[in-house]
Amino acid sequence: MNLIGKWKVKELPVYPEPGKMIFVAVEDFPKYITDEDLLNDYMQQASFIYEFCEDGTVETMMPIPEEMMEKAKEQGISGRTMRDVRSRMKNELEYRVNEKQENSIRLKE
Repeated sequence: MNLIGKWKVKELPVYPEPGKMIFVAVEDFPKYITDEDLLNDYMQQASFIYEFCEDGTVETMMPIPEEMMEKAKEQGISGRTMRDVRSRMKNELEYRVNEKQENSIRLKE
């Protein structure tokens, strides 16, 4: 099986009780995860796209946060432009998640 290419998450491991792990489809997360913050974390992770590269590395592509898209629209920048820039500059950008689970994207120093 050739893993090279872009992959989307369909299932993630969930721990319904200590020592027990099951794989759950994204649409079934709410049935197994009752903590809202944890559910949000799982949903965010499930929204990533993973690109397995020929050189053996894996790139994690995060969706552009909605508030960033809104700011871009206010400044006349299209969503397509934002995605294009992010795709072309992925090795030059640094992605962070703060303690409030808010995403930020900055140029690497």
